Formats: sequence, C-alpha cells, structure tokens
Amino acid sequence: MTIYYAPDWRKVKIREIKSDINEKGDGYAWDFMDAPLDVDGDGLLDVVTLSWHGQSIEWLKNPGKDGVLWETFLVEKNGNYECGDIHDVNGDGIAKEIVPHTQTTHWFALEKNKDGKQGLVKHTVSSEKYGIGVGDVNGDGRPDFLRPTAWFEAPAKPDGEWIRHAWSLGGLNGKTEHTPQILVYDVNGDGRNDVITSSAHRYGIFWYEQLGGKRSVETTRY
Repeated sequence: MTIYYAPDWRKVKIREIKSDINEKGDGYAWDFMDAPLDVDGDGLLDVVTLSWHGQSIEWLKNPGKDGVLWETFLVEKNGNYECGDIHDVNGDGIAKEIVPHTQTTHWFALEKNKDGKQGLVKHTVSSEKYGIGVGDVNGDGRPDFLRPTAWFEAPAKPDGEWIRHAWSLGGLNGKTEHTPQILVYDVNGDGRNDVITSSAHRYGIFWYEQLGGKRSVETTRY
C-alpha cells in the first residue's frame, strides 16, 4: 500500500499487501477499502482497511515519519468484508463512522475500547444482508441505514432503536436483488431524497423516486 503526498505526489510505502494475482492478472489484492481516519486520536490520520480474502477489518497506525511500515491492528475478524465507506452516522455533520458492506448491518464508531484507549467500536443495527447505504430517507435530518430489503429509520440517538421499514430494491417489478452500494440523493430536484442503486451480479442501474408523504417507488433502469 502506498500514499502519494500532495502537492508533489511524493510516494511513500506504508504496508505490504497480500495478493493472489497471477502472471495473467487474474486474482485479487487483499485490500478492498482504505479510509483515512484518526483512529487513536493522536492528531495523525491513520488508515482503516478491510479485505474479503483477509476476512477482517484493520487499522494502520500513522507513525508520523517516513521509512517505516505502519503498524497494523485488528478490529474484527468477520469473514465477509467486501468494501466499506465513511459516513456521518451519529448526525454531528462529520463523516467519521466506518460502515462496512457485510452480512450484518453495523458500523464502527470512534470510542474508547475496554482498555480505555480510543479505537473502533462496533454497533449493530440489524442482520439484514447485502448492499448498504446511509442517508436521510424520511427528511428528519438523521442518517438512516438502507438495505435492499428494508430501510432503518434512525432514532434520536444512534444507540436507540432503529425502526425497520420494508421495501424491495435492485430488481424489476418490485423484486429484491443483491445490490452493491445504495445512495441517497434528490435525483429530480423536488426536495425529497430518492434512492439510487444497481444489481450487483446482473444488469441495471435503478433510481427510486420518493412520492409524497409515503414510501413508494417508481423505477428507472439504464
């Protein structure tokens, strides 16, 4: 893993990455997300990384100097980390929560661990599977969680009860399919947030229009 420091794009290697890529270019590097985040609170940006093949989420500590590889710390061994994003889950206006794309719906927040040191602490919303997104679906100003089978209405505080609302995303005629990322965006500019996603293993990009005061969808496929 390499960082290119602006403005002269100075190249600095910070980690060895495992790989099963062969001479033909087939295979994978075991590195599916690299998110800059000050995990330990020392004022230096660290890197949160995860891997499907490595089956784990880890963070790399910024040593504050060049010429050495960054120390790696395991956050969780899960078995299905495919990718992930940084989102503002707690609604403080700063995107600093890690939301991995995993079989369960959860996020990691910067909090004190059992040893009293700041680290990444796991919070679970649901066991819903596949494709994930974070955004304000109902317009109450709080970030909700989105899955292809349901969206979860955020409570006043993130550690409260998340309310499940069923829907179906990723397929034609109201059918649910395995989706990758799910995005929240006002596509048609009517002041109501819509939803954008696609089929992970078939074909098609969809956007779902939010109509009036209820959750109903119109589907456009490209």
